[in-house]
Amino acid sequence: MRFGDWLRRMLALAVVLQCLAIAVPATAEDDPKTQARALVKEAAEKFDAGESAAALELFEQAYALVPAPTILLYVARSHRAVGDPVAALRAYHKVVTYEIKDTDPDPVKKAIEDAKTEKAQVEAEVALVEVTVTGATGARVLVDGAEAEPLEGTTYVVMPGEHAFSAEVAGTAPKSENVTAAAGQRYSVSIDLTPPAPPPAAAAPPAAAGVLPAPTFEQDKAAEFEKQEKERLAREAEENRKREAARAEQEREGKKAGRRRKLFLAPGWLLFLGGSAGLGVGIWKGTSAKGDRDTLNDDFCGSNDLCTIGAEKKLQSAKDDAGAATLGIGIGGAAFATGITLMVLGYTIDVPKERGIEGAWSVQVSPGAAAVKRTF
Repeated sequence: MRFGDWLRRMLALAVVLQCLAIAVPATAEDDPKTQARALVKEAAEKFDAGESAAALELFEQAYALVPAPTILLYVARSHRAVGDPVAALRAYHKVVTYEIKDTDPDPVKKAIEDAKTEKAQVEAEVALVEVTVTGATGARVLVDGAEAEPLEGTTYVVMPGEHAFSAEVAGTAPKSENVTAAAGQRYSVSIDLTPPAPPPAAAAPPAAAGVLPAPTFEQDKAAEFEKQEKERLAREAEENRKREAARAEQEREGKKAGRRRKLFLAPGWLLFLGGSAGLGVGIWKGTSAKGDRDTLNDDFCGSNDLCTIGAEKKLQSAKDDAGAATLGIGIGGAAFATGITLMVLGYTIDVPKERGIEGAWSVQVSPGAAAVKRTF
């Protein structure tokens, strides 16, 4: 090995080790980085000694511990050294698509720039094929019969030579296209998985001129059944329409009747109760006043007209109470009678059953009693 090549490799190794040291200082907590540094050092020694396969294994172990672009660059170089430019290009692609952070050291940026240069060199050794699948979703793409991972999007990388690209989805036969790839070239392959259209139905033989084919028994039966089903559905639709219309009309009438009944019952009950109270008070007051007046007349103001002044005032007060009681009885009786009349009118208003009040009410009044009757 020339001294210049050896010196460059040593410098590159120092860069990788520096990146691992800068990332996070080595502590007991950062043991993976310590292991990665040891693996990188050992891998570099084997790489310099020409043991590329062993170096590749060690670099991949280090990258699994610390996925740094600087280590991945050496993974790509090791793949290239063992004669696998396809895997090398995949590793180079991951390096160049790495998103640089503000905290990344300069060696990481340099590794990305080196990867771009070396990636272009490897692309000259392989072929890139873009595969487009139409007519189906979720298709599986196979390269030479094996499922392959695209380099990016729908672009696959292959070695120069004859290759078969196929696509398949569950339940359909795979379709394939062959490509003769040359180094450093790009190709486009389109695979259509649209299922074939079903064959047209066989046409019935033409009937003789002027003669229509006679319908079969099954056709007559099916036509009759279809006709009956249409008639049944039409009848049901008409019945449903009528029921809905009747229900809506009943609802409207029920609301109207309910409002009319309230207009009579509310004031009727108020007058009935108020009139009953007025009658009771008037009768009680009138009876009391009559008793006081009779007592005063008998005891103090008889036929001799010997009423004292106090007795005369009490007698006048009793007469006033009797007059007020008579007026109260008259007003209470009128209110009572009016309330009864309004209640009779209210309870005779029929409210449809749909509103929750079944039947019609009527009131029967006789000289000795009053009754409310409900008919169904």
